[in-house]
Amino acid sequence: MGLQDPKSGQGSSLSDLLGRLAGDLSQVRNPLANLLHHLNSLADLIDCKDLAFAAVAVDEDEELATPILSSRGTIEVDLDPFLRNPPSEPQYMSASGDLPLLLAPVLFGGQPIALLIGSRKQSSAPSPAVLDALASYGRIVAPTIERAMLRHRLAENERLLHARSMGEMRAVRAVKTANEMRREAEDKLLHAAFHDSLTGLPNRTLFMDRLAHALRRAARQERVVFAILCVGIDRFKVVNESLGHGAGDTLLREVADRLQQAVRPSDTLARLGGDVFTVLLEDIGGIGRANRVADRIQKSLGKAFILDDQEFFATSGIGIALSKGDLEAGELLRNAELALHRAKQRGRSEKEVFDLEMHSAAMALLELETDLRKGLSRKEFRVHYQPVYRLADGRLKGFEALVRWQHPRRGLLAPGAFLGVAEESGLIVQLGEWVLEESCRQLKSWTESHPAAADLSVAVNVSDRQIHRPELVSKVVSCIDASGLDRSRIALEITENLVMEHADRAQAVLRELNEGGLELHLDDFGTGYSSLSYLRRLPLNCLKIDRSFVFKIDNDREDMAVVQAIVMLAKSLGLAVIAEGIETKKQLEIVTSLGCEYGQGYYFDKPLPADEAEELIIDSSRS
Repeated sequence: MGLQDPKSGQGSSLSDLLGRLAGDLSQVRNPLANLLHHLNSLADLIDCKDLAFAAVAVDEDEELATPILSSRGTIEVDLDPFLRNPPSEPQYMSASGDLPLLLAPVLFGGQPIALLIGSRKQSSAPSPAVLDALASYGRIVAPTIERAMLRHRLAENERLLHARSMGEMRAVRAVKTANEMRREAEDKLLHAAFHDSLTGLPNRTLFMDRLAHALRRAARQERVVFAILCVGIDRFKVVNESLGHGAGDTLLREVADRLQQAVRPSDTLARLGGDVFTVLLEDIGGIGRANRVADRIQKSLGKAFILDDQEFFATSGIGIALSKGDLEAGELLRNAELALHRAKQRGRSEKEVFDLEMHSAAMALLELETDLRKGLSRKEFRVHYQPVYRLADGRLKGFEALVRWQHPRRGLLAPGAFLGVAEESGLIVQLGEWVLEESCRQLKSWTESHPAAADLSVAVNVSDRQIHRPELVSKVVSCIDASGLDRSRIALEITENLVMEHADRAQAVLRELNEGGLELHLDDFGTGYSSLSYLRRLPLNCLKIDRSFVFKIDNDREDMAVVQAIVMLAKSLGLAVIAEGIETKKQLEIVTSLGCEYGQGYYFDKPLPADEAEELIIDSSRS
């Protein structure tokens, strides 16, 4: 059968056309997808419209032949032989109606593909020449398809490998970056674990580690001497309360900078917390150099600081402890802190070297605090009542409630023996609340039993710790109301220093208490740094002149002048005046002549237990 190429007009053999087909198929990405189209074009060229083509994919799992491409009808063919033993070369086989077919195997991505070519007319099979020409498919087209598919797979694999390598490179870079970020984060966490976030100095943990190292070194070399300096800023809380915590943080950072300049680079400077810094001085030789460093630090910190465009002078207390014996790191640091505490008790800009007496005193305070806690739970405290008299006629006005401790071993203790420890430990809040409750209960009991007590009042002291408690006002008011007393019969006494050091907070609390109907007395007036501007704004009812002025008033003109000035100031502000500590008749006469309205002291009575105070009420009602 002759063939004619419609484009060239030249005759071509079927082998030539198949060769062209192979060439075309080798250029496409997926030859199998275009094979059927090319074969149909081939059938048109050879004028064999009765030829039928089909391509079926073989599912190896189910061993079924599923048509994926078909044209010009459906061909029924038994593919079992192909499935059992796929041929490596094209071969003839019979379809339905004994139609001879040419079966050509093709591998597409490892999957066997059967390409079938035959005539649709069962009665007229293709001529032997056509079949022979088609048989050349197995030698030309099928290998071409397989090679094209192989190139396609290789190209895909190359792209996959390239993408994988690029991905691996990116992954390596990502891992490297992640590791760097992790190391950086670990470094930051490590630094944060051992350094103070505000100043950047080593913190207590790192300081204790270096202190332990210094102790081990000293244990190996007996001549090695080192010291610890604990540095505390005097009245630091005044900065926070007056200028704000931002100014306080600025001050701490500047203090840290000055301390770094005052010590050697080899010394360890750390911030323990709050306003307390510590310095580890190694290889100092003796106490002399520790004292010189302490003097240099105090001189450096004594220069003015600029906070919020204002000059501020910060003095410092310093405690010093030397390495001695077989002390542990914690004990040595505790010694330095005890020395600092003693220095601050002495005043401002003081330094103190630790000695064994401080440790003994600290142990005694610890024991006292333990006893204090037990005493509160065991109800060992008592309230004594010191009478307050109207000086014009000598009549009883009321009492001041003063706490006493009936200690099981030490007997009856005055407030000076334990109130300091109660204040530092915070137990003063619980103790103060109990004194208020007991005073209200006792005054209510006297009022119900004796008509003469109906006009009496009781003054109760309020501590520094209590004034900072947000629930103070509500607790005081609810306690008085629960007793059934009129609120005006309970006076709260606050100290001048408490008001001045916490002016804004005190002013707000006092105003709320005053609006609630309570009387407010300012105790120990004249002993602190009085401020007339604050005094004018505070909602007070009475000033109490401290006993230190009354004690020498009968032979000291200056004290008399001070008392006279206080009385005149109080009257100008519309306040009553109580003179404390009256012990002689002469003192009574002087304070009365100066205009004091009320007085209390041993000249009249000492603080009395509740039963003796009740007898006094009875006696006063008879006079």
